[in-house]
Amino acid sequence: MRTVRALTGFTFAIAVAAWAAPSQATVYGVASVTVTSAIPDYIQISEFIATQAGTGLDVALASQGATVNVSSNYGGGDSPSYAIDGIISTNYPTMFHSGGNSSTEFLRVSFAAPADLSSLTIYGRSDCCTSRDLYNVTLADARGTLLFSGQINATADGTLGYSLPLGVPEPGSVLILGAGLLGIGVVRRKVKFS
Repeated sequence: MRTVRALTGFTFAIAVAAWAAPSQATVYGVASVTVTSAIPDYIQISEFIATQAGTGLDVALASQGATVNVSSNYGGGDSPSYAIDGIISTNYPTMFHSGGNSSTEFLRVSFAAPADLSSLTIYGRSDCCTSRDLYNVTLADARGTLLFSGQINATADGTLGYSLPLGVPEPGSVLILGAGLLGIGVVRRKVKFS
């Protein structure tokens, strides 16, 4: 009887540990990221970087198949493509600048394929107007389902990256949790009928 209780407690401890283990700050299956101003004000983004978990690859690059859509463009040669071209230039006009300063303004980066993201970094503007560099971000899957939302403060020097908080548990963790709970049920059932 004592062995069975110890085994049950051990199995439960493994299952709980697997569930509680950090998923290395990863959000899984991200297809697009939408950025809006948290103030609201103009959106001004020099570079948007989405780091894929495990590979370190920036999946937000146009050269990786990413695309960008915006609500409006200021129009001074500040193309939305500047936000995903891999060049960090924090001075206007070699960066994206929205045409309006309302809460409806957005920049949306869509990836070539859904990706597991470990971090996001937004480089803002350094030649003026750095008070605008506070952004809301939402991460969605291919169906448009919200996976995560938060804020990024893209400081004037563009050095502040934003690490995602703990995301959804890794699929392996969920399987281990399920196996552990099933094991507890089986052991308890055997003890009850013995």
